[in-house]
Amino acid sequence: MKPTNEQIKAIDLANSRSSFKISAYAGSGKTSTLKLIGDKLSQNRGVYLAFNKSIAEEAAGKFSTNVDCKTFHSMAFKGTPKYITEKLQYKRLLPNTMSSMFDLRDYNIPLERDIQKSDTCTPYDQAMILTRALDLFCRSTYKTINYDLVMNAMPNWVHKESCSDLALSLVDRANALWNIYTDNGTQFKITHDIYLKFWALTNPEINSDFILFDEAQDADPIMLDVLSKQNSQVIYVGDKHQQIYAFRGAVNAMQSLNIPEAHLTKSFRFGNEIAQLSNNILSKLLDEHTPLIGNENRISSIAAVERPNAYLARTNAGALSKALQLILDGLKPKLNLDIKSLLRTIEDAEKLQNGEKVNKSSDFFGFSDWYDVLSYVEEHPKSDLVPVVTLIGNHGVTYLKDIINKLLMTSDTDCLVTTAHKAKGLEFNSVQLCDDYFWKKKENEPLMVPAEARLLYVACTRTIKELDITNMQVLFDELRS
Repeated sequence: MKPTNEQIKAIDLANSRSSFKISAYAGSGKTSTLKLIGDKLSQNRGVYLAFNKSIAEEAAGKFSTNVDCKTFHSMAFKGTPKYITEKLQYKRLLPNTMSSMFDLRDYNIPLERDIQKSDTCTPYDQAMILTRALDLFCRSTYKTINYDLVMNAMPNWVHKESCSDLALSLVDRANALWNIYTDNGTQFKITHDIYLKFWALTNPEINSDFILFDEAQDADPIMLDVLSKQNSQVIYVGDKHQQIYAFRGAVNAMQSLNIPEAHLTKSFRFGNEIAQLSNNILSKLLDEHTPLIGNENRISSIAAVERPNAYLARTNAGALSKALQLILDGLKPKLNLDIKSLLRTIEDAEKLQNGEKVNKSSDFFGFSDWYDVLSYVEEHPKSDLVPVVTLIGNHGVTYLKDIINKLLMTSDTDCLVTTAHKAKGLEFNSVQLCDDYFWKKKENEPLMVPAEARLLYVACTRTIKELDITNMQVLFDELRS
């Protein structure tokens, strides 16, 4: 394949032997560009770094032998002492054991949803705070666990401004927990992030002449820190507008790195109509001034599609609602959702309806009963609880649980129903957007916050030929006005 002018510029930057970044729009030939760079640098040793094993294995079949394809974790695993990685096989340190180990006591805290009410942050809850603080530490660049990390690890139900004293009391315990997991004399099961952090703290050197870091917009801070300390050339590749995992602590390297930049703006996936619609999102909601260019050799359209290949929703509840509608229409949808989370939410709703209490981890914690939930969503129509409460109100919990189990057992399907998060990295001939993307029309305010706009951009750019925006037509009309 003959390189495009944009790819040639990226190859020229690679020849400079200096680190740089490639901002690549959806479907713009990112992988083929990286392969061209790997081939151009064939006399040098390279490493391609991906986030998961399957992507690394797929890449290994495309790159030349001078490029070793692996994940960050596999690299860390090989560079970590055996006594640490052996801990992956041990038994877990359970919250109740942790509670006794650190002498944790009950602590009363006001609720986030209603500060006039309070509940007990039990020793078990505090053990989970320590665990979450450790997880955040492992993805951060900090050398020790600090107050801010512990505060960020507080559960959603607590009133954050009332947690200061509790957080201060847990900082030393959180650092002690790290020492317990990494001590040579203990035998507790660790997570993969723990050995990655242990390896990163040793200031490791990656033995290569150049590094290709894919999907850099979703990188954890610890990964960027390791790469920034390398003597080898690092090429960061990604799309800042496809960063949809910021809620997990990811850092958008495509924005944060002040290094030379190459651009891949032409999409090989779809034609001009999809590109222009995407540009409305990019320019009006994400302050992007460089346009996405469609493929002149692809015919794509924005219109109602009778039988699209994929239906993309904002939420699990929105996707299930669409699946139920499709069943009534005689179709056989395949579900690709966070089913466990959705079922747990539905079961929690059933508990409230039956007058039972829900776990503190529940989205419904803090509500007295189901009537309280209904009153809340009526007063807050843009709440993230609205889709699932509407779904339950329309169908009832018993039917929803039954239909989910039936859908999971069905192998003969004719379309896919999933969320925009799950669809990232995929493409389909035809896509229909569901109606649950979050937006609001208020004077002097954007229609969507950036995180929601990025998710919509991802959803719209999954298609190759046809995009059906009928369910979100009002939003797109506003964008054009």
